[in-house]
Amino acid sequence: MTDDEKRRIQQVHILLSMYNALQPGVFAVSGWDLVGALPLPIASVEDRMSDGDTRWIQRGAYDLTGSTPEAMFSAEGIPRARCLYGSLPDQLSDPQSFASQLKQILAVRQAYGIASSRQVAIPDVSSPGLLVMVHDLPAGKGTQITALNFGATSVEETITLSAIATGPVVDMIAESVEGDLNEDGHLMINLGGYEGVCLRIVSALPIGIEEVS
Repeated sequence: MTDDEKRRIQQVHILLSMYNALQPGVFAVSGWDLVGALPLPIASVEDRMSDGDTRWIQRGAYDLTGSTPEAMFSAEGIPRARCLYGSLPDQLSDPQSFASQLKQILAVRQAYGIASSRQVAIPDVSSPGLLVMVHDLPAGKGTQITALNFGATSVEETITLSAIATGPVVDMIAESVEGDLNEDGHLMINLGGYEGVCLRIVSALPIGIEEVS
């Protein structure tokens, strides 16, 4: 696996994490996710699959804290999986790692109460890989928009947010102002391949959504 392939896997993994974390409800992540554990070779767990349970190839051992780097098996005898990301201490020292990026996403989720938000629209879009979800944040924190491009090519879409007070459009993860929502309510979504964004309209009223042709 090349370095570019590893980066692409991490990029798509972050995109999937954004999909799950940046909408209402419960978010869960496994230790296998956190270390980027790859499937085990079938031969290494073949004796455990005699009952037809092939899920053992996804259950490799991993060292979340990096405390036993020399161990090749868990205490129960499960072979150690090859891990793309490494231990949490190593990842958290690198701002570009999977765990560090996930930490940013979860900090935004916590700070703005996205888990308790209310999904008010999933606008129609023309790009087949694009998903846009619109949420009403609790405690008057405005409208939050999760836009995710699951395709390999860049997308550009315009949606209309009706009945929303004009105000700054903020990238909640990058903590940057991306522009303003004008009186026409048009919002442009520009994303590269396998990219996502979490936006907030600072001053918002109850909304309705319609696609712009």
